[in-house]
Amino acid sequence: MFKLESYITPILLSYVNRYISNLKPEDSQVSLWGGDATFHNLELNLQVIEQELQLPFSFVSGSIRELQIHVPWTKLTSEPITITINTIECILNLKGKKSTPNASAQAKTNKPKKPAGKEVEAPQGYVQLLINKIVSNIRIHCNNVILKYVEEDIVLSMNVKHLKFQSANKKWEPAYTDLSPTEVILRKIITVNDLTLCLDKRNASGKIEVYQEPMLYRCSMTMHLLKHYHSTSAKRASTTRLDIYCNNMEFSTTEQQVPMFLRLLMLLYALQQKKLKPEKQTDTQGTSASTSAADESEFQESWTDWAWSYVSAVLPAPWEEEDNSQQLESPKGHTLHLCFYVDNASVTFKVSETSGIERGTLYPQKKMRYNPMLVLKLQGLYMETVIHGMKWFSAMGGIGQAILLPVGLCSCAETEIIEEKHPINYLQIGSPTSFHMKDSLFDANAEENKGRKRKYNKSWDYHMTVFTEAILLERTPAFAFDYLYQLEVPSDTSSDILSDFGSDYEFSNFVEKSSTRVCFGPLRLRLCSGLFHRMATLRVAAAYYDYPPYYTDQLDPPLRDLRPPSEDDLNALTQFIPSRNVRITFFAPIIEIELMDHPYFQPVKGCLLKRKKKVSMTNIPPKSKVNLPKLTIECQFLDMTMNYPMYVNRLVHTTCQLKDAPKKLFDGCFTRKIVKVVGLCSRLLIGQKHTTILTPSSLSYCCNAILQPQYWWNPNIPHNEITFESESVTLNATNAKMMVIATIISKLIVLDSDGATKMINTTTMLLDACKDYGFPYMELYVEGIRYKKVVTNATTSIDMSLGCVKAFIFEKIDSKTTKSKKSIASEDIQQVLFLSGPETKSAGAAASKTKLKNKKNAEEIPLLTVTFQYPLSPHNQKHAPILLFNLQEIRICVDPLLCKWLLYHPSEIANAGKSDLQITNKSKSAAYQASVSGGSAVDTPRRIGTQSVHSSSDWEPIHVVAAASIVTPTNPTAGNEEQAAHTSHVDLQEKIYNVLRKWFDVWKGVFLQGDVSQSTIYFPLVSLSAVGSQGIQEAVESAVNKEHPPEMMVITLPFANVRSAHRQSIKKYLRALPVSVPNTVWTEKSSSLPWTISVSDLSCYTVQHGNKLTFLKPVSLSATIGLTTKPPKVENQSVADTSSKSATNNEKAAVDIGYLGICVHIDMSPIVVSTSEVQVYLFASILYGLMEVATNLIPKKQKPPSKVPDVIPQVALKSGSSMVSPSQTTHKDSSSGKTASKLKKPDNADSDSIKLTAWVQWTITRFTIELLSNECNADPENDLESQQPMLKLVVDAEDIVSSLDLQSVYLKIKSKIGSASIQHFKRATASSKWMPGPFSGTVMRQREDVVSVSSDQQQLQQQRHHEDNGFMCVTITRASCQHTHTLWGTGGTPSRGAQGKQSAKEGKKASTANLQAASMLSPSRYITEIVVNVQPTDFVISLNTLRSFYLVIAPLLEIPLSSEPAPLTSPSSSSTLLLQTVNSQVLPLAYLECQDIRVVMPSVELGSTGAMHDVIILQVQKISLTPSAVNPICRTPIRQDIYDQAVHARILNIPGSEVEDRQYQFDMLGISISTGTWDDIDAVFSPTGTASSTLHPLSENPALEWNNLEQGHPYFHPIMNLWNVSERFDISVVAAPAILYKSNTLVCGHSVEINFVSDIVVNLSLNQIKLVSAILSEFASLVEPLLLDDSALARPKIIFPYSRFEPSVDNTVKWDPQEIIRDSGIDTSDIKSVKSSSRAALKGLSEREHQLYSKKHSSVTMVYTAAPVDVLFTAGKIGLSLYQIDDGKPNIYKQKKKKRPYKIDPDDLGYEAEEESVEDKEPKKYNPLMDLALERITNNLTLSNRPEKVSVVCGLHSVTLNVISKNFKKILLNPWTVTFNVSMFWESWQTTDSSPQVSHLSHTS
Repeated sequence: MFKLESYITPILLSYVNRYISNLKPEDSQVSLWGGDATFHNLELNLQVIEQELQLPFSFVSGSIRELQIHVPWTKLTSEPITITINTIECILNLKGKKSTPNASAQAKTNKPKKPAGKEVEAPQGYVQLLINKIVSNIRIHCNNVILKYVEEDIVLSMNVKHLKFQSANKKWEPAYTDLSPTEVILRKIITVNDLTLCLDKRNASGKIEVYQEPMLYRCSMTMHLLKHYHSTSAKRASTTRLDIYCNNMEFSTTEQQVPMFLRLLMLLYALQQKKLKPEKQTDTQGTSASTSAADESEFQESWTDWAWSYVSAVLPAPWEEEDNSQQLESPKGHTLHLCFYVDNASVTFKVSETSGIERGTLYPQKKMRYNPMLVLKLQGLYMETVIHGMKWFSAMGGIGQAILLPVGLCSCAETEIIEEKHPINYLQIGSPTSFHMKDSLFDANAEENKGRKRKYNKSWDYHMTVFTEAILLERTPAFAFDYLYQLEVPSDTSSDILSDFGSDYEFSNFVEKSSTRVCFGPLRLRLCSGLFHRMATLRVAAAYYDYPPYYTDQLDPPLRDLRPPSEDDLNALTQFIPSRNVRITFFAPIIEIELMDHPYFQPVKGCLLKRKKKVSMTNIPPKSKVNLPKLTIECQFLDMTMNYPMYVNRLVHTTCQLKDAPKKLFDGCFTRKIVKVVGLCSRLLIGQKHTTILTPSSLSYCCNAILQPQYWWNPNIPHNEITFESESVTLNATNAKMMVIATIISKLIVLDSDGATKMINTTTMLLDACKDYGFPYMELYVEGIRYKKVVTNATTSIDMSLGCVKAFIFEKIDSKTTKSKKSIASEDIQQVLFLSGPETKSAGAAASKTKLKNKKNAEEIPLLTVTFQYPLSPHNQKHAPILLFNLQEIRICVDPLLCKWLLYHPSEIANAGKSDLQITNKSKSAAYQASVSGGSAVDTPRRIGTQSVHSSSDWEPIHVVAAASIVTPTNPTAGNEEQAAHTSHVDLQEKIYNVLRKWFDVWKGVFLQGDVSQSTIYFPLVSLSAVGSQGIQEAVESAVNKEHPPEMMVITLPFANVRSAHRQSIKKYLRALPVSVPNTVWTEKSSSLPWTISVSDLSCYTVQHGNKLTFLKPVSLSATIGLTTKPPKVENQSVADTSSKSATNNEKAAVDIGYLGICVHIDMSPIVVSTSEVQVYLFASILYGLMEVATNLIPKKQKPPSKVPDVIPQVALKSGSSMVSPSQTTHKDSSSGKTASKLKKPDNADSDSIKLTAWVQWTITRFTIELLSNECNADPENDLESQQPMLKLVVDAEDIVSSLDLQSVYLKIKSKIGSASIQHFKRATASSKWMPGPFSGTVMRQREDVVSVSSDQQQLQQQRHHEDNGFMCVTITRASCQHTHTLWGTGGTPSRGAQGKQSAKEGKKASTANLQAASMLSPSRYITEIVVNVQPTDFVISLNTLRSFYLVIAPLLEIPLSSEPAPLTSPSSSSTLLLQTVNSQVLPLAYLECQDIRVVMPSVELGSTGAMHDVIILQVQKISLTPSAVNPICRTPIRQDIYDQAVHARILNIPGSEVEDRQYQFDMLGISISTGTWDDIDAVFSPTGTASSTLHPLSENPALEWNNLEQGHPYFHPIMNLWNVSERFDISVVAAPAILYKSNTLVCGHSVEINFVSDIVVNLSLNQIKLVSAILSEFASLVEPLLLDDSALARPKIIFPYSRFEPSVDNTVKWDPQEIIRDSGIDTSDIKSVKSSSRAALKGLSEREHQLYSKKHSSVTMVYTAAPVDVLFTAGKIGLSLYQIDDGKPNIYKQKKKKRPYKIDPDDLGYEAEEESVEDKEPKKYNPLMDLALERITNNLTLSNRPEKVSVVCGLHSVTLNVISKNFKKILLNPWTVTFNVSMFWESWQTTDSSPQVSHLSHTS
C-alpha cells in the first residue's frame, strides 16, 4: 500500500502545487497520508494559468476559499479520489498592450519545477495500470464558481452553484470504470447546476448603481466527454468529443444591456479576426472556431487539454515530462469534436422603468420595473464542430423552430395582444423537432454509444454531397448552416515552415477552400406597426453604443508604394486563387405586410416608450384588428451566393500592376454576388379571402464589385457592375384591390396609420376588394425587363430594355346575374386588350407567314431600349456622355371597360358606428372652432342674424376688435409661411440653375439620339373584344368589319426623333459598357449643340358608321435647341463676389457661367382641323367620359376646400380676445419688421438671379378650322349621318408667331397673328364646288380702308401698331412682386411699354421706403399683365347662317362640367370661391386696345322681302381697357383699420401690394348704330370691278388711280348710305374688384360704376323696329333651336360612354351620396318655354344619355357673394324719337308702334332727329310720332354681405314726353313737359328661406 501511495501523492500534489502559489508541499503531503487534506484561502498562480490558457485575457486576481482532497486509501480501487473546491473566484480583463511581450517565451523556458528531492522511479506494469485506473477516475466537485470580466464600464459576471466532474460507464452513468488495455476510452460527465450570467454597468468609482436583470438565470447543463487513445502509452488522445446539453435557456436583455452586449460581440469578432494580438510571436494563438483553423494542434495542447489534462492523460506522471516536449510538436492525427444542444431557448428584450428608490441599504438604489417587449422563442438548437488538426474545420448547426412574438403594450402604448392565449407572431419559421440531438452522445443510437468508433470522412466532395441543404433542413426545419474549411498541406512540408507562416497563409501557396451555406425553411414574417415600433425601440437602445473601436484597419499603401509583382506570386495565383463561397437560401418565405394601425411613433434616446394614458379604450382595437388587410410577398425559392478571394492584398497588388493581366487573375479580383428568385408572387389577404396580385415570375440579380478600387486607375475597368433581369411579370387586380394595396404600401412607407383604418372601416373599399364579380380586373403583362449598370472610376453607364407590354381588362361574369345585366350591355365581352406594344401595322392584314416573321422581329427588337452614360464628376470626363433611346410602336385602346375600372370609387358605409363617429368628429371640430372663436361655431350665423337688426354703427366696434386679433397673432405666422414658400420657390430655381451650371460641360457635349415610333390611341364607344386577336390593331379591324361597326376616335401619335449635332454613328461602340468613343468622334471640349427635334405625322380621325372621317390632317414640326452663355459680370462687385465664392466653393472657377440662356425655335407645318356635327357628338361623349375619369382619379384636390369653409376664419377672427389698438406701427412691426432681415437676401438674389433664361419661338404658317354642316331645316327624317355636308365655315389664321421669355422672376409670352378671317361656303350637291355663302361668305375680315378714313391722330396710332403689322398681338407678362417693387423703387415709375398710361401719380406718391415696405408685404406673389391689341375689323354676323354652324359646336357646350357635389355645397362656399378668383390680388393688369370695329347684322327674313332696312350696323371707334381709372371710385371699406393702415403706408395704388385698390376702366368711344341695305354695304365690302379687286395696291399708287379713272371708275371707294339710329355716344365703366388681405380677410367689396358719358339720342323709324324684331327672333331661334319640334329628338345624343361604378345592393351599404350628386345628363332646372309634351319627351330619355338642348340656363336664386357689391349707373340725357317714313304706300306699320315699346330698354331713351338722306326719285315724307326724354338718371344697387340685404336707390330728374298727332304735317304744339325728381329706395333682407322682405319704399316728387 505504501508503495502505491508514494506514486499517487506526488501526482496529486504536483498539480495542486503548479496552480497554487501559497501552498507548502511538505504540510500537504503529511495531511494527505491521513486521507483528507483541507487548505484555506489559496492564491492562484495567475502567471501559470495565463501561460497555460493562452487566452487574450489577463487575470487580475484569483483565489480559492477552501480546497479539500479526500483519498480513500483503503478503497482506492473501487472509490474515486474526490477533490472539492468551495468558492473559487477569478477576475479577468482584456490584455493591454503594456503586458510583457515575451510571455509565451517565458512559459516555454521557465517551466514549473518538479517537486524537489523526490525522484520516483517508473512503476512496474501492473502498478502502472492500477495508477492509470485511479487517476482517470478522480472526481472533482466545485461549489460556487465566480468569474468576473471587467472592461471600461462593463461588468460581466458568471456564477455556478455546483460543478461536478466524474467518470462514467458506457451508459453514461457515474461509475468507477476500468481501462481496457487494447482500446483506451475515457468517458466523463460534467454537470453544471444553476449557471447565472449578469451584465451590469459600473460608474466612475467602480460601483454598480442599478443591478440589471440577469441575462441568463439558473441554467443547468450536462456535458459528456469522450476521449479515444491509440494505446495506454499514448500521451494525447486521438479523438476528443465533448457534447453539451441544456434543456432550457432563458436569456433576457434590457435596453441598458444591449450596447454592452454589442461590445462583447465586437470583442469576439475582433478575436476571431485575429485583430487583437497582445504579443508578437510566431506561435499560433488559439481562437474560437477560427476560419483558417490555424495550427489547431497547439490550440488543443495549450488550452483545451489543460482543463482536464491532469485527469485525462493516461500516465501524466512527473517522470514522463521530458518526453512530452518532443510529442507536442506532432499535430497529426488528432480530431476534436465539439457539440452543443439546447431543447428550448428564449431571448426577451425588456425596457426598464424607474419605480422609486430603495433607501434601506448603504447605497440607495433605484427600484426598476422591467416591461418585456419582444420574445424570440427557439426550439431544437444544435451546433457541431469537427476539427482535424489544421487541415479540416467544419461547423454545422441549426434551429428547429423560431418564433418572434410581442409581449405587453407596444412602444406607442397601443394594445396589440387581444387574447393572451393566442398571440399573433411577428415571425414564425420551422416546426418543433426532436432530431436536433440525433447522433449525439445523448442519443442511444449514436455510434459511440453502441461501442463503435466514429469514422470521420475528410473529403470535400463527400461532405457536400451528403450534407445538402435539404438534409440540413430535415434535421432542423427552421434554420441550418454549414461552414467548411480545407487546407491542403503538401506531405513534405516541415513544421518549421508551418510555424513561419503562423496563422496567415497568404504567401504559403497552399490550396485553401472555404464554403459557408445558410438555409432557412419556410418562414412567415409579419410586418406591422407593432414590429416596427418595437424594433425601433431596440434600435435606439443599440444606438447608445459609444465605445472606442478595438482596432482600426490599417490604411492601404498608395499605388506607388506597392511591392512590384514577382514571378512567384504570378505563377502561384495562376495555378490557384484561394476563395470563399457563401450561399444563403430561403425556401418558400412569406412576408405579410399589414396595414399600419398604430399612430406614428419615433422613439428617441431617453424616451423609448410612450406612456399609456389612464383612460382605457373599450375594445376598439379588436374590431379593427380582425379585418386588417395584408399584402403578402412570397416566392418558392430565394438563393443568394457570394464569392470573393481569401487573400485580397496579394491578388490585387499583383494584378493591378500588370499591363495585360490574365483573365483568371482579373476575374478573381471581384466580389461576385448573385441573387435568384424563383416563383416570386404576391397576394392580397382580406379575412379569409385570397387574391393573387402578382403571378409567379422569376428574377435574377448579379453584382460584381472590384476589390480595393483605389488601385485600378484604368478608366475602362468597371468597378461595379449590376445586372437585373426578369422574364415576365404579370399584375392582376380590380381597382378596389389596387386601392387597398396602395393604402397598405403608402402607410408602410411613412409608418403611420393616419386615416387608413378609418377609411377602411367607413368605406366599402374592403367589401369591394373581397368581391370578384361586378368589378373588372386589370391585368398588366410585362416581359423582358433587363437593366445593366456599370460604374468605373469616372463614369456611370446604364443600359436597359423592356421587351413587350400587354394590358388587359376582363370582367368575371357571375352566372346568376348574367341574364339580367349583360343583356343590356353589348355582347358578352370578357376580355379587352387596352395596351399592346410593340405592335406593327401589318399585324392583322398579313398572312400567317408574315405574322411569324413579324413575331420574330418583334422578339428581336424590344419595345424600349435606353442607353445612358454620364461622368461621376463634371470635371473628370473620361467617356462621352450619351443618351440613346428607342421606343417601338404602341397601341392604346381607351376602352369603356378600362374606364369602368378607373371610375371605381369606394362608397361610404352608412351604419350606426359611422354615424356615431361622425357626430364625435363634428362635435370635436365644433368645439375646436368654438375655442378659437370664443363661442360655438354652430351658433355663429344666428348671432350675425341678431346683430343685423341693429344699425351699422352698433356693428362697427366689432371690426376694431377683429383688427387687433388679426394684426397681432396671425400676421407673423402667415408672413413666415408665405416667405418660406417664396424662398423655397427661389431655392428650387437656384438649385436647377446650379445643377445646370455644374454639369454644363457634360450636357453640352452629350450624344443625344432618340427615336419614337408612331403609336396609336383608340377611343371606342363600345368595348372591343380581344378574344381571337393577336393585338389591338387586329381587334379594331375585326370590329370595323362587322355589320354594325362601333364608333371610335383614333389619334395617331407622331414619329419623333431627337438628334444632337454629332453626325457620326456610335452604334459599333455600344457593345461593351462603358462606351468608349475614339477622339475623332468625341473630345471633352466638343459640343453637341444645337439639338434638333422633328415630329411628323400627328393626325386624328374618327370611324363612324364604317366611314373614316378626318379630323386633323397630318401635322409636322421641327425644333432646334441651342444655348447662349456669358461669363459672370465683374462690374457689380458684390454680385461678382458672391458668384465667384460659390463657384470656388463648389467647383473650379473655369466652368463658372454667369448667364445661361436656352433658345428653342419651333417651326410647324399648316394645321388643318376639319370637323362635322357627327364627329363633335362623338368627341363630346368621349370628353364627357374622360373628364369624369380624370376627376375620379384626382379626388384629393377636391377635399381640402371642403374641410374648412373659407368663411369660418373671418367669424373666428371677429371675436378675438386680444385688444391691441390697430395702429400703423403695430401693423408694420408685426408684418414687415420680422421679415425684413430675412427678405434682404432673396432681394439680393432676385436682382442677381437672371442667370437661367429660356427663349422659345414658335411659328405656325397657317391654322385652319373647318366646320362642316347642313341646313337646319333639312328633312329631319333623313339620317343625319348619311347626309353629305353642304355648308362649310372656315376659320383661318396665318403667320402665327409666339415667343416665350422665361426668367427666374419674370415670364413673358408674346403672340402675334399676322392675318385672320372667318368665311363660310355652301354647295348645291356633294360633288359640286364650294361657293361663298350668303352675304358674300364673310363672317370676319380685317379692314384695309381704315388708313384713308381715320384722322391724323388715328394715323399716328395706326403707324405705331403697324410696327407689329399683325391682325392681333397679345402680350402676357408675369413678374415677381418683390422684384418689380425693387425695380420701381430705384428706377422711378414703372414703364408699361406701348401703354405708357400707368398713372404717374402712383409712382410719385410712393417713395422708395414705402415701396420697400410694400415689397415686404408681398414676398411670394406675382403680378400678371396682359396687353391685347386688335387691328380694325369687320364682322358680318348673320344669325340665321351661323345657326347651322353653332349646332356643330353646341355639343361641346352641353357637356356636364363635372360630377362634383355642386347642389349640396353651401352658398357661402361657392361665393368664397368666386371671391378668391375675382379680387385685386388675383386679377391681372389688363390692357386692351382696338379701334374701328364694325359689326354688320343682316336679316335673312327681311333681305328676301326687299325691305328698306335689312341690316343693322354697330360701329365702335375705340375700345380700351386699362387697370387704372382716371376718376377712381371712392371705396367703402368693411375693415376700416386695415384700409387706413394701407393708406398710411401708401401701398393702395402699388400693383401687387398686400392691400391694393386696383380699379379697371373700360371705355367704348364713338358708338353709333345705324341701318341700311345689304346691297349698299356689300358694294363697300367687296367692290365690283376687276381692276380694283385684282390690282388693289398695298400702298397708294397715283398712276393706278388715274388709269382706273380713265377706265370709267369714278369712285374708287363706294359710298355707304346709312340711316342713323343713334348719334355717336361713349360709355365708360369703372370696376373695382374686392380687396383681400392675406387671401382670407375681406377689406373692401366689389364696386362698379357705369357712366354714359355723352347724351344718347335714338331715332327709330317703324321700319327699323321691324328690322330689330326680325333679328331678335333670329337670335331666339339660335339660342333655343328646334325645342318645339319633335325632330330635336332625332338628332344625335351625347351619351356617357363608360359604365359608371354602381355599388351592388347586397352590401351593408345604404345609398351613395355621390350617386345623387352625379349629373344624370338631364338638367333638373325648369325649362320655361317648353310645352308639356316636349318636357315629357325629354323625361323619357334614358339616364345615361345626354340630350342636346335639354339643358337650359338654370334659374339662379339671388344668392350674393360673400363680398358686398355696389353698382352705380349714371346717364345725362336719354332721348327716343319715333317717326314714320311715308313714301306714298299704304301705312301698314300702325300697329307696330304699340306693340314694341317694351322691347326698348327703359333707360335707352331720348330724341334728336338726324338723318343722312338718300337721293331718291320721290322725296320721302317724315312723320314724327312720339318723343320721350329722360334726364339725369342715377341708379345705385347695393348687395351687402353682412345681413345679406339688397338696397336699390333710383333717381330721375325729369321726364319729357311729346306725342305728335299723325294728322298734323308740322309741329304745332309745344311739347308737354313735366319736370320732377323721383327717388326710390328699396331694401330687402334675405332670410334663410330666401324670400325677400321689403323694408321700405319711398318716393318723392
